[in-house]
Amino acid sequence: MPSSKPTAIEQGYLDQGYKLPEGWTWDLVAEHREKRQIEPIFVPLKVTLGIVAWGVPFIDGKPLKHSVDEDEDIAKQNANSRVHLSLGDEFTYAAGMAAAIRSALSERAVKAFRKAIVEDGAEDLFRKLESPCPVARG
Repeated sequence: MPSSKPTAIEQGYLDQGYKLPEGWTWDLVAEHREKRQIEPIFVPLKVTLGIVAWGVPFIDGKPLKHSVDEDEDIAKQNANSRVHLSLGDEFTYAAGMAAAIRSALSERAVKAFRKAIVEDGAEDLFRKLESPCPVARG
């Protein structure tokens, strides 16, 4: 099952005023992103007649920004996910880390997230961990 939480990029857009199209959830976003291999900086902007327009959201004629401090983002994601793991919530840990890999802006970030998963001994919590779209086992 995809993550019901927004990725770091998506959360950044939300913090700047972005809203999901009516009827959409973060589960649905993750499902569509995985199936169609949509770039992590794009979010659904509009849905008409079953066709989804993906892109970087604009507000007041300006594109919303996404985080550029990759090292800080990696550290925050790892720390947040490890809290769930320490509480025994393996699915939330895996869903968060899978979303982080899918939305990573660089191969370096992807490698850092996968390294943390190995360090945590949590490889068995994922399907397709080495793919661009790993999924939490549920």
